[in-house]
Amino acid sequence: RTVIHKEYPCSGPAFEPAYPVRRASDMALLKKYARLAQGLGPKILFGGRLARYRYYNMDQSIAAAFRCLRTIEQRTAR
Repeated sequence: RTVIHKEYPCSGPAFEPAYPVRRASDMALLKKYARLAQGLGPKILFGGRLARYRYYNMDQSIAAAFRCLRTIEQRTAR
């Protein structure tokens, strides 16, 4: 037996995005914020789907958390 499920990027009557929809204007703003964040120094890390402006499946979310942890470990080992 096969079950097919479709997920849409919007929900509710106001059609608020349920996860990031990568538009060119939003990507330009993300790059601007990334440049500003670089100036905050190495002790600050931004992670997760809101900080990265990406949709993550659970496996991708866990992998990203482990990459962030490795970054923290490398920075504190110096």
